[in-house]
Amino acid sequence: MDESHGSRSILWKLALLTCGPLLTTALSVWAFSQVPADAVVPVHWNAIGEADRYVSRLEALLTLPIVSIVVSLVAWLVDMLGGVQRNVVPGWVLISLMLVTAHGFVLQAALSGRAVLPRVIVGVLGLAVLTLAGRPSVPARWRWAAALLGCAVLVAAFAVPL
Repeated sequence: MDESHGSRSILWKLALLTCGPLLTTALSVWAFSQVPADAVVPVHWNAIGEADRYVSRLEALLTLPIVSIVVSLVAWLVDMLGGVQRNVVPGWVLISLMLVTAHGFVLQAALSGRAVLPRVIVGVLGLAVLTLAGRPSVPARWRWAAALLGCAVLVAAFAVPL
C-alpha cells in the first residue's frame, strides 16, 4: 500500500466517523430555537410504546450529540492505535447511524409534543444484528444466533400491536 492510499483511507474513515456527530449536533442547534424552553421531552419508550422517561429541553438536545461524539472518538482511537486487527469502522458507522436515528425520534417528539413509539429504531436494531450475522469476523456459531435474533427483532418492530 502506497502512502497516498493510506492517507485517503484515513481521511475516508475520519469523514465517515464525523458524519454522525455533525448531523446530531446540527439537528440539535436547529431544534434549540424550535423547542420551547420549558418543554419536557420524552426520550425513552417501553416495549408497548409508552414514554417512560422525560427530560428537559437542554438534556434532550445535548445527550445524543455528546454520545455520538464520544463513540466516534473511541472508534477513531481504536482504529488508529491498531488495537484490533480488523477494520472496525463499518460497525462504528452503523452505531453512529442508529444514534442519529434515535436523535431524530427524540427531536420529533420534542417538536410535536407527543411521544411516538420509534418502531424504526427497533427495526434498525434488527437490521444491525442481521448485518453482524453476515460479517466473517463473527464466529460461525454466533452467526445463526445473530440471524435469528435480528429476524425476531424485525418482526417484533412491525408486527406487535400497540
